Amino acid sequence: MTNEQFENKILSQIFQKARGVTLTISEKIKIHNRIDQYIEENPLSYSTLQKTKQKYKVVSPFYTRLSFSMKLVPAFFVALLFLSGTSFAAQNTLPGDFLYPVKIRLNENAQTLFSFGAKNIALTEAVHANTRLMEIEKLSVQKKLNPETLEVAKISFNTEALNVKKNIDELKASGDIESADEVGSDFESSLKTHHTLLKALSQKDEEQDLKIATTSTGTTTQKINANVSENILTNITDAVDVHLKNTTATREITEKEIVSSSLNTQPDALKVTADIALKKVQSKINEAEKSINSNESVDETIKADANLKLRQAKEILIEGQLKLSSNSNGEAFTLFKSAQRKAEEAKLMIKSKDEIKTVAPAFLKIYKEEDKVEEASKASIENSSTTPLNNSNTGTKINVDIEVPPTTTIISTTTSSIETF
Repeated sequence: MTNEQFENKILSQIFQKARGVTLTISEKIKIHNRIDQYIEENPLSYSTLQKTKQKYKVVSPFYTRLSFSMKLVPAFFVALLFLSGTSFAAQNTLPGDFLYPVKIRLNENAQTLFSFGAKNIALTEAVHANTRLMEIEKLSVQKKLNPETLEVAKISFNTEALNVKKNIDELKASGDIESADEVGSDFESSLKTHHTLLKALSQKDEEQDLKIATTSTGTTTQKINANVSENILTNITDAVDVHLKNTTATREITEKEIVSSSLNTQPDALKVTADIALKKVQSKINEAEKSINSNESVDETIKADANLKLRQAKEILIEGQLKLSSNSNGEAFTLFKSAQRKAEEAKLMIKSKDEIKTVAPAFLKIYKEEDKVEEASKASIENSSTTPLNNSNTGTKINVDIEVPPTTTIISTTTSSIETF
């Protein structure tokens, strides 16, 4: 295939996908209604209409096709500037804003369109799913969340989250199980952070609702709004919880499959897999540290807890390195992936600092409670397991229980930064 044929094929695929980028019927109706309203409120006078009547010209027989095409060039650039300006203006809009449909129908579809490969598409759609949750959190903090705006964001979130799972499944089916695990692991961390924040925001609304209900100053409208806000936040929190559990279950299965497939290949395959996981978690920890230390506007309470989360990641990393040094490669791999998720959570706490700040005590309390439940669940599974994990490819079964010394330092490895959502 020549370069020209390849370019034509790519362009054909782009235009084919672009044809599917459309506004919904309800969005079109809203835009048309606003245009009609503007026309009614700003009518043209008769004299203005007379001046703007279309004038017909006689087309010259020498009017060539080329000259016609050249006349379209300025119009094309005007349209391009308009669309790019509108697209840029729509980027930071929230559900309910006039240009929000442009953001989710044009901007985000274009981002997905130019993401080539199942992994990049999955990462892009994970970003979009996380964006929907961030929008809901911002609206809740701004007291602008209502059932209509939530429904728009929730439908989009569910669609994107399901698409992430679909692409993870496609990656696994194609044999790229490591990429499937990478996407799923980071998406799980993000869902966990947003789930905790939404629960904290919901609790805050419940407290405000109770305060309004027990005081004589609370109006009927305030009571209704408080109840609505509580109900819809609980609704979206439950939806996120479902996706979080599904993503966690898929990730756990994927990690077991990685260990299993590595054991059944060349002798050192599992050690190589664990070494790669080690480099990635070290890179992730460096990213999280940079994010925490470079952001001076972060509330000290949030920064302290992000650092605590980062210390947990480092402790798990050290434990994984000890397992790796004792040739317990499968356990080392699992620990490295766990440390990577902790570091990602620390990074995400800084990213959502403004929303977390409004409910910091409740957020941190819920986060710590969920961590305890998670650790208890892991301990229960480990204690009930009677089958040792074959950690090397030599057929030797190893069970190692090492107490991590407090003075142990992290093994330094220079790695490039891994870009995540």
